[in-house]
Amino acid sequence: MPSQTAPEAASTARDDQLVCHCRKVPYGEVRSAIDEGHARSLADVQRATTACTRCFGCRFEIEEMLQERLGDAYRRTRFVTRPDDETATGW
Repeated sequence: MPSQTAPEAASTARDDQLVCHCRKVPYGEVRSAIDEGHARSLADVQRATTACTRCFGCRFEIEEMLQERLGDAYRRTRFVTRPDDETATGW
């Protein structure tokens, strides 16, 4: 059985599966943030959901979700930083 690549895993993951294990953020929460207009960048996802604010291990899956859902409107960033605690409150 072939293994899934990150983009395939992100697109087929159930909403209740965790994309960010450090912060316990499920795929569905990130998808909702993107689809509802709260997140247009990785930094927006960090602020809206707290995903990708600790070890950054989920960065590439979240970027693939942004690319998949936003298409050409999504621009990758070179650097990933932790948002200020005051801004990482969710939406």
